[in-house]
Amino acid sequence: MLAGAAANLRLPSGLDAWARHCGTWYKRWGLSITGFIIDGFAPGLNRRVWTATRSSAPTASSRRRSSRRWTYQPSSTATWPVLRFDHDLPHDPQEAAKLIVQRIETRGLPFHWFRAVLKGPDWYIKTIENAKQSNPKIELLDAPTFWELYRIYLKQTPTPHKARSPPRCKG
Repeated sequence: MLAGAAANLRLPSGLDAWARHCGTWYKRWGLSITGFIIDGFAPGLNRRVWTATRSSAPTASSRRRSSRRWTYQPSSTATWPVLRFDHDLPHDPQEAAKLIVQRIETRGLPFHWFRAVLKGPDWYIKTIENAKQSNPKIELLDAPTFWELYRIYLKQTPTPHKARSPPRCKG
């Protein structure tokens, strides 16, 4: 636990070791985003944790659970977007495509970040082909392009966090 629980258990914080570890590997592989932060039922991530995350991933981050606010900006001049990922996609490409289309139709943001775990290239091809059959406007982007476009959107949209709150998915 990086924030909160360590103090309750009287354990030293692992935050600095975690930041050094992430920094080493992100640098080695040229990463600049954190695809998702699993925060489960932990307390909200505090400023120190977000600062450490940003030091490893200077472009952006996605998180599993979040308040209804869509972005977190550590200071009023920050331009580091954070977006809660929408949902884990199912293993069946047709079911995944249906969920993508459904979520795009119900959410208030024009950007959607889904999590797909251990999927091969064929799965992505089939999923996006199926989704585009239902909605030809859907575009699958690489992560750096997605986050840059989302950053531009945030700069041009005065209150992006006031978009409709996403209904929770069951499953």
